[in-house]
Amino acid sequence: MDRNRAERRFCWKISAELKSFKFRMMQMSKQEIYDHAYEIDCMIRIYEELVNISERLETEQLQNCMEISSLLSLVYEKWIDAVSLQEHELEQAVENVMSDMKAKIA
Repeated sequence: MDRNRAERRFCWKISAELKSFKFRMMQMSKQEIYDHAYEIDCMIRIYEELVNISERLETEQLQNCMEISSLLSLVYEKWIDAVSLQEHELEQAVENVMSDMKAKIA
């Protein structure tokens, strides 16, 4: 398969995934949609980033991505794991600052 065709298929695939995701979200109540606002925003941004980087990916990379059934969801799950680590680091930083302030006051 030539590279341009692989890129078009890749973009079609992730577009279909995003469309399916949006359809599932639209079946929810207003409150549920509101509750999923962060996920919705992330999925759209992940889609946009994948479209942007698809121009730079090699044919083999594009084909490998085609084999992943829910690429957007996979990237989102990896992102959430990374955010969880960052939140833990933020909590540690806040605790350290508060401990330092407590030590200065004492």
